[in-house]
Amino acid sequence: MSSVLNGPITAIVVVIGVLLNFFTIFTLLRTRRHPRVRRRSEGTSVTPRCSPHPVIHIYFFWIACTDSALLISALLMYCLPALLDKSFDAYVRFFPTCYMLSNATLTASVWLMCAMMYDRYEALCRPLRQHLSYCATTNPTRRIHIICATILLLGLIYTLPRLFELTVVSVNNTLRVEQTSLVRNRLYMIGYRIVGALFFYSLLPYVILSFITARVSYALHHASCKRTTISKYSHRTLQHRSSDSERILMAIMTKFLISRLLPTALDITEHIIGQEDFLFSATITIIVDICDLIVVLASASNFFIYCIFSRSFRCTLNSQFSFNYSSSKTIP
Repeated sequence: MSSVLNGPITAIVVVIGVLLNFFTIFTLLRTRRHPRVRRRSEGTSVTPRCSPHPVIHIYFFWIACTDSALLISALLMYCLPALLDKSFDAYVRFFPTCYMLSNATLTASVWLMCAMMYDRYEALCRPLRQHLSYCATTNPTRRIHIICATILLLGLIYTLPRLFELTVVSVNNTLRVEQTSLVRNRLYMIGYRIVGALFFYSLLPYVILSFITARVSYALHHASCKRTTISKYSHRTLQHRSSDSERILMAIMTKFLISRLLPTALDITEHIIGQEDFLFSATITIIVDICDLIVVLASASNFFIYCIFSRSFRCTLNSQFSFNYSSSKTIP
């Protein structure tokens, strides 16, 4: 059962998820606002100018990148050992690094989500303040990229202790990965693995996201009540866009809740029942494999979330497929 979950099933999900995530990234990079046209007061020349990518798409881009990195690390950590049947000894040396990087991307994706939700909160609840902040910045897009890169770097620094949880030893001329004494340290397990996890990638981020989501939902509802003086068509359009934004944010937050709370619950279980019973229990092993598969499925679901809840994403997909189809028809 464990070899099937970690081997072919996870491999299929990882390959499909990585392809869909890269396709999502490509689509998000192509998605722009409607081009503006600037006419000069003299002459007949017209200069088209496209506005930058929507801010929320930049966050979607970074979240899709971190989820793709998480999928690749799952391929290296779970699929290859199961499919190669431990015959690729040279790869084992990189297992502790892959373990640390997977936790880094897991942590970074959580706080990227918090940053995205806070940006949506500023855009809906404090639009003037956000507009003035963007106007004071020469390149708002670059600023957001710097924020996301900083979050990724901080996530890497926070998860550096994970690198020292595993070590590679040689047993009968065969390389094996074993846990170090750091995992058996009670202070480390309670302080870093459990309390740190609750504060940095499960409970505290969820509380922050819940609070911001409640504020955003209230702002959307309050704004829809004030649009009664607008024309009927505009009201429907704005309401549809608002509901789309709210749904996609709620879907991403739900995905985060399901996939991020499970690793913390497993850490707490390991501390309660003991390390040896946790490692050698067949039931716990299956539960761990199922939880890992759920995390992989959550990282592979970005394309479907955007396709279902984002109208602009679907429009870009339709235009892309229409362009490719028309181009193939014109080629003799």
